[in-house]
Amino acid sequence: MVETELKRDRIVIRLGTRKWEWTLEPRYWRNTLFWALFLVIAPVIAYFVNPGLINTMISANIYAAIAMPLALMTIGTGRMNFGPQFYIGVGGYTAALLSIAYGWGPLTTLPFAILMSMLAALLFSPLVIMARGLYYVLLTLLLPLVFLEVTFIYTDIFK
Repeated sequence: MVETELKRDRIVIRLGTRKWEWTLEPRYWRNTLFWALFLVIAPVIAYFVNPGLINTMISANIYAAIAMPLALMTIGTGRMNFGPQFYIGVGGYTAALLSIAYGWGPLTTLPFAILMSMLAALLFSPLVIMARGLYYVLLTLLLPLVFLEVTFIYTDIFK
């Protein structure tokens, strides 16, 4: 039989002769509990708010997803890197093509998207790493723009 004790600062579970004990300190579970509660309540709140506010929140999250890695890379290495968008674009485009052409789901296309992003990184990263200073920034900025133009020019081929 399982016995459970809930004390002020810990939980104790006993099963026969075995005993498991977990310490509950606010500094360990407060943030986790807050974000779990937020993830439960946010969809309910989003149902009742204006769709324009939801679009604004989505745009803000996209900008944050671009800005945070850029800030970490700039602070950590001292080099401004715009290249991750290129590799994410290659992976996303690969997943989209496989989904459209073969009707595969997201979990099926994910390994192929990762593989194609890794191949693109293997191909282009040595060229970009050799550049220094402003040339490095320009090359990493041009990679996503060239990819964007190639996808627009050859749109009819990739259908």
